[in-house]
Amino acid sequence: MGKPSSPAAPDYAGAAAAQGDANLTASQYEAGVNRPDEYGPTGSRTWSIRNGADPKNPKPGDYVLNTELSPEQQGLYQSETDISQNFLDTAQAGLGRVSSALEQPFDLSGMQPVGTVGAGGVPVTQGPQTPNLSTQIDTSGLAALPTDAAGTRQAVTQAIIDRARPEMERNAQAARTRSIVTGGDAGSEGYKNVEQQIGRNENDMILGAINQGDTAAAREIASQLALRGQGYGERATEAGFGNEALSQMFGQGLEKGGFENSAAGQEFAQLLQGTGFDNQARQQQIQDLLLQRQLPINEINALRTGSQVSMPQFQAYGGVNTQAAPVMDAALAQGNYDLGQYQSEMGGYNGLLGSAATAAAVFF
Repeated sequence: MGKPSSPAAPDYAGAAAAQGDANLTASQYEAGVNRPDEYGPTGSRTWSIRNGADPKNPKPGDYVLNTELSPEQQGLYQSETDISQNFLDTAQAGLGRVSSALEQPFDLSGMQPVGTVGAGGVPVTQGPQTPNLSTQIDTSGLAALPTDAAGTRQAVTQAIIDRARPEMERNAQAARTRSIVTGGDAGSEGYKNVEQQIGRNENDMILGAINQGDTAAAREIASQLALRGQGYGERATEAGFGNEALSQMFGQGLEKGGFENSAAGQEFAQLLQGTGFDNQARQQQIQDLLLQRQLPINEINALRTGSQVSMPQFQAYGGVNTQAAPVMDAALAQGNYDLGQYQSEMGGYNGLLGSAATAAAVFF
């Protein structure tokens, strides 16, 4: 077995040139595939090559896209173009009126003045002043409140005792005399009983006198209280009449103020209504002035706008991507294969040489 020869190197330059030619051919094919002619009821869209371009070797910009309207749409387009031109000519003639309107300043001096109710408005009637009502009863000049009728009690009690004492003393003396006459001396038991009865009679007389003195004192206190109560009641009645009169006057003042404020409110409402009418008239005048200013501009804008002819509508075309033949990759793959084959053969050759060397060493 002879030593294998190394493989020849691939023609990379030739493969690259061939790859370039393949890429150019693929791009030309793809350009042709992705430029279909389209036809519809409103027109057509077609591709062509500009004059002087090489159809077999087109350059960027050599392809021309042509859009044409159908005869009916072309007629409408021409008619609308003529109408639009007439509109623009008319609008051009009206620019003088627009310029004249814009030259005039937006003057509001001649408008209805803004209506106002007035800084002071309508005067409002305040309520009447709260009256100073009597809250206390004047007790000056009235009889003083009684505290104790001790003098009357003492005087009445003493007068009764003084009146009854002579008779009591006579009765006591007669009782003592009867006791002695009947045999009871001054130290006897019967005489002592008479003396005790005389003492009891005197005590009863004094107690009765005190009771009558208390009764007289109570009558005096009641009389004084009645006299003061009558005076106090008259003063209270007088104060009540005064407060009632003041309250009536206050109520009449409130009612009068309410009537006046109601009239003022009605007057204010009328002023507001009149002010609203004035301001409404002013707004109308401003709207009229704006209309006069904007009308020429709106007319020209209306003349400048118009319906347009619908241009042909075509669906978006999905392009086709064409890949060139992988010439360069094929050359690289062939070179790698040849190199691998060479390396495999060299491995077998080296292995054979190694076996022969081993056999020779054993033989000798």
